[in-house]
Amino acid sequence: MMASKPTYEDLRGRVKELEKEAAKSKAAEEALRASEKRLSEIMDGSSIPTFVIDRDHVITHYNRAMENLTGTSANQIIGTRKQWMAFYAEERPILADLVVDNASGDEIARLYGIKCRKSEVIEGAYEAEDFFPDLGERGRWLFFTAAPLRDTEGSVKGALETLQDISQRKQAEEAHLKAERLYRTLLDFAPYPIVVFTLDGRVSYLNPAFTEIFGWTFKELEGKRIPYVPQELQQETSENIKKLFEEKIILRHETKRLTKDGRTLDVVMRAAVFAEDDDEPAGELVILRDVTDQNRIERNNEAMLRISMALPEYPDLEELLDYISSEVIRRLGTEGAVVVLLDEQRQEIFFPGVAYDDTITQRRVKGVRLPIEQMDQVVAGKGARLGEPVILNDTSTVDRSYPIRDEKLGYETRSFLQVPLKSGDRIIGFLTAINKKEGSFEQPDVELLSTIAGTVVLSIENARFSEELKQAYKEVSSLNRA
Repeated sequence: MMASKPTYEDLRGRVKELEKEAAKSKAAEEALRASEKRLSEIMDGSSIPTFVIDRDHVITHYNRAMENLTGTSANQIIGTRKQWMAFYAEERPILADLVVDNASGDEIARLYGIKCRKSEVIEGAYEAEDFFPDLGERGRWLFFTAAPLRDTEGSVKGALETLQDISQRKQAEEAHLKAERLYRTLLDFAPYPIVVFTLDGRVSYLNPAFTEIFGWTFKELEGKRIPYVPQELQQETSENIKKLFEEKIILRHETKRLTKDGRTLDVVMRAAVFAEDDDEPAGELVILRDVTDQNRIERNNEAMLRISMALPEYPDLEELLDYISSEVIRRLGTEGAVVVLLDEQRQEIFFPGVAYDDTITQRRVKGVRLPIEQMDQVVAGKGARLGEPVILNDTSTVDRSYPIRDEKLGYETRSFLQVPLKSGDRIIGFLTAINKKEGSFEQPDVELLSTIAGTVVLSIENARFSEELKQAYKEVSSLNRA
């Protein structure tokens, strides 16, 4: 049975339906063109360099900001797959290509390394920054983001990439790093200890001179507070920090600081508050100068000057030696000091110069005379024989002790420093500082005591010479009377 032919009315209705569909399609096309035109106008009006590729990697949009950045016109590049030409000397995928292809993280890392990362804002998007030597006269640093374009069903239909010229920022960062390297080099070569603190007093930098003087390394102290303020100076330090933030600078402040091994140093400190942005305080710069030796030399010179000026005031030798012994305990910070002399005629040792915190002990020592064979129980025998200074900071660490001296003189010897009294090549006695009150005897103490010992010897020799002159005068007078 043959199908019936469509009637005229049927054909007419079908034509009208097709006309309606064509009208709808035309309207859709016009709407799409209008939408694309609006998108192009929006992109062209944007100051952000932007381009779009479709799923076939063909460039569909390329705005004016992009033209200005790359020097390539939209007419030259739209409709091509040459998006790489603006950035690279050889053909290779750019970030938008990788997003369209849904490339793996390994593939993206192979091309961009650690300079590229996933966007935290847009799913499937990546962002990176890199230097492009072929852009502009000297190359340009760009920050760029590529994001997928999806249809209503979520399928990737292309990618949009935006770029930002960050060359000025990078140049500023490089200039900052260069300046920082320069300043760090200058600080590293500075002869004085320098520390940079954060606002809350933690170390952000210290130079090699600080390590050399105080013992701590930057690795040990980075991000920490320096435990170098003596307990008795904590309050003073807090007040000075407050003053520093009020006045922004401290030109000179003499104080004391501890070293890693527990020594106390005299230091001159200079400090300033520095700012980075908007004149807001960013930290503290502290410069320290170790003046321990300088102060010691000044104090020693003052002590020797006092002793020298006092010589005429003490015509009696024992009184002079007592005075010198008192200077020893004052300058070295000891409980006692004695001048031990050898009486070769009587083969005895005695103590013409004595100073002690305990006056009873001082009077007792004055009257003591011991047989010369017991000298090793009074002074360090080896040092006595060799005529060398001897330091013993803890008598409990040696086998031999000094029971006769302690019993006869009436005190306990815990530590001592002994230097010989030499007249030419002959040892005539010893100058001994006993029981350091704080810390231990050190080389500067040896130097000071040895210097004072020279004055003691000179005083003894002068007294003996004076006595010999008196004796000779008596003999001459006796002969004249005869």
